[in-house]
Amino acid sequence: MTAPDEHDLPAAIRRDHRAGDKLPSSLAARHHVSREYVMDALSLIAPQPAPATSAEQRASRQRLDALLAEDAAKSPEQRRDVFGLYQALVQSQDAGVSYQWVWDHVRAQRQGQAADSDAPADPLEPDGHNTRSWGSCVSSDMPSFVTDLITHAVRHLTELQVAGSMPVTEGTELAMASLGAAHALIGQAMNEVALVARSQDVPWDRLSRWADTRQDEFVQRVEDYQRTVTL
Repeated sequence: MTAPDEHDLPAAIRRDHRAGDKLPSSLAARHHVSREYVMDALSLIAPQPAPATSAEQRASRQRLDALLAEDAAKSPEQRRDVFGLYQALVQSQDAGVSYQWVWDHVRAQRQGQAADSDAPADPLEPDGHNTRSWGSCVSSDMPSFVTDLITHAVRHLTELQVAGSMPVTEGTELAMASLGAAHALIGQAMNEVALVARSQDVPWDRLSRWADTRQDEFVQRVEDYQRTVTL
């Protein structure tokens, strides 16, 4: 049997991973490559959330439209931002849609309402205006740096497909080490984004709400991180 070439090797690693060889160290030994090479290959098969069904999207759309109708009767300063509408949707039903889907729907509906009424568009931002883009507030390599942090977190999360037949010690080690590493990387990415936002005067209370973390805990975590990276 001919050995897979360089382009086929990642696919072979992914096939073996799906077939049950879950440990990166084992896959690295089998294919005579480094563990980092294995993680690069496995990152290409990161689990994706199941897409919402047509029925779920229809139910979510109807509920969001009802929430938007409630807000339309309020003064602009009392209307919920997109995150508030997303929270209301999730609390009222088992929504199978992403935050991006909610954002896109709310944006389209509010802009459509403004066009029909010849009135200014309802604000999508809680402070009533949109400011500079995120990428324009930082160095040119910052967005890719944050993306790399998340990519590395995903690589660790691919290890969480722990086979039920694994011994308890090995299975626990694999799960805990993978979760711990991913958690740390995601936390670093959140801290980096929060520092960018703070440099543009986004308030702490809003940042902590988006992060679903108590404000005092969130502030302490980000400030501790800032002191660490600026020493």
